[in-house]
Amino acid sequence: MKIIKSVLLIFIFVNLFNLNGFANFNDDNIIKKGFTVSYYRDVSNNATIKDVKDQKFTIPKSENEVLNFGIDNATYWIKLISQNRHELTNQVLYIDQARLSYAELFIIKNNSASKLSLFNPFSYSKSRFTQGKIFKLPAIIEKGSTIYIKVHSNENLILPISIIKEETLLEKISFRGIIFG
Repeated sequence: MKIIKSVLLIFIFVNLFNLNGFANFNDDNIIKKGFTVSYYRDVSNNATIKDVKDQKFTIPKSENEVLNFGIDNATYWIKLISQNRHELTNQVLYIDQARLSYAELFIIKNNSASKLSLFNPFSYSKSRFTQGKIFKLPAIIEKGSTIYIKVHSNENLILPISIIKEETLLEKISFRGIIFG
């Protein structure tokens, strides 16, 4: 009986810490989805989408999938350029566990900027969501389309950005809630 309990305990322990698919969004990150990433550091914190469209954006030095800007009082604009045509029915852009003061997303179509609202997959009446920032994406993003994400944080600015199906995100967040409370 003691051996069975030990084996069962080891089995549970190994499986709990082997939940890579449930705690990891790497398969859905923006680089693997076919977007090039660059950023602009707005030290004035006042730039608008019209102001930054013509600014020089910097390609991150690191090949890492997570953007890490450290502690900084500046506003950052992340520029994503689609390298392919994407069919994104029921998909969202998700900034995981973001400690952001604010986040805005703009999509450029026909040289005109459209602002997307924050999205809460758990409520249709409240747009605020506590476990990151979520934006519902249009069903199709054409090759060469540009997405701008404006973010600011008073804390460490770390941005794991992914594009993921809404239902998969709901499952992962729900499962994360069960594990971490």
